[in-house]
Amino acid sequence: MLPPETRRTCEHLAARGGQVEGGQVRCGAVCYLCAACQVHAHLHLWEAAYSSHALKQVSCHSTTTTAATMNGSIPLLLCLLLSTSRGEEEKDTLQTSRTSLTLKSQEMSCPEAADILPCVCKHEEALSLECSGVEDEAQLRQVFRAYFPTTAFYEFYMDGNKGVRVLEDGVFGSVSFQVLQVLNSALETVRDDALTPSLRTLTHINVADSPLAVFPFHRLQEFTLLGSMSLMNCDVHSLPPLSSASLKLLYLNANSISHLTPDVFSLLTAVQNIDLTENHLTDIEAGTFTSIPRLSSLSLSTNMLSSLPRLTFALAATQDAPGWLRLDHNNIDSVEVDAFKGVQAPSYIELSHNALTTLQEAVWRPVMARGVTVMLQGNALSCGCVIAWLVRDPTLLTKAQGARCADGRWLTDLDPADFDICG
Repeated sequence: MLPPETRRTCEHLAARGGQVEGGQVRCGAVCYLCAACQVHAHLHLWEAAYSSHALKQVSCHSTTTTAATMNGSIPLLLCLLLSTSRGEEEKDTLQTSRTSLTLKSQEMSCPEAADILPCVCKHEEALSLECSGVEDEAQLRQVFRAYFPTTAFYEFYMDGNKGVRVLEDGVFGSVSFQVLQVLNSALETVRDDALTPSLRTLTHINVADSPLAVFPFHRLQEFTLLGSMSLMNCDVHSLPPLSSASLKLLYLNANSISHLTPDVFSLLTAVQNIDLTENHLTDIEAGTFTSIPRLSSLSLSTNMLSSLPRLTFALAATQDAPGWLRLDHNNIDSVEVDAFKGVQAPSYIELSHNALTTLQEAVWRPVMARGVTVMLQGNALSCGCVIAWLVRDPTLLTKAQGARCADGRWLTDLDPADFDICG
């Protein structure tokens, strides 16, 4: 008899039509064999962890099996048992796999409910622990002194809690998590060793709408699987130099960050998206974003920037240009030559709702000539001779989207002949 969670996974696999050359997918065998390979027993975890290319081969005891691709869509890590032509050896392997899965299912169990109150353990597709009702740090610590038959959890969740202000060193005992979510809370501090049991398991950290000001950023590189960190609407004032080979998404929206050192992001070798919207940044030092090889989206919207000096967004020759560079809703009234040196098409520079009054040819012609689109809504531009270079060039003019004169006219509606007197 298949355990319920295994049966659900098998039904999901069968519904998606798994195929393998030279044999047939046998649903129960797939699940059992994957357990023997020590692969996550839940489909959504496979998809999250292995969304690149299907692995070629995985060895399960003495039997080698081939990974499959489901309907040509996202490749999944699957250990597939081929048809029964492999004789008694395969039967022995299958029996071993069944035993392994049975033991694994038994191990994945919650603590006694009364031992962890007011926290609640949920065992659905994976183990999760909700501790929204915890009164204070002492009670949270007491929860993790209970006996946990399984110490590897998928998620820790706390929403609306107003009693826990500090995640203390060792608070989680030996229990590890893949996802940490603390929302709408009173959390102010995460101690250096609070998350130590999860150094090799955490993939997502999400703290939002909380007065969090102290976090062990200096240990970021030790979270070897961490792909996403979101500390939104918190109270982070400063960042040390960050280092990670796994982090791809960094969201620090709505904090109190007023300054960035030039080396703050230089060791985030995998990061693709950095969002610093709605902070207190007043300036950006040259080189701050120069050495981030995979950066594809950067948002500095709704800060306090007033000028962009030379080389503010200079990119190295080996660096991919960001797809989106968002600077809207600042107070930028000055942009120097080469402020965007190295930014190439198909990038978009979002400068809407700033205080620009002129588009100087020396600044903007090189940028637009490289095919970069500049979004300019909400800037009252001077439409005298200083703008003639752009109005006369219909190709470049398409790169100045949403641009309007101070009197409300669109630049695209201006007649180039009216600028003949400009020489």
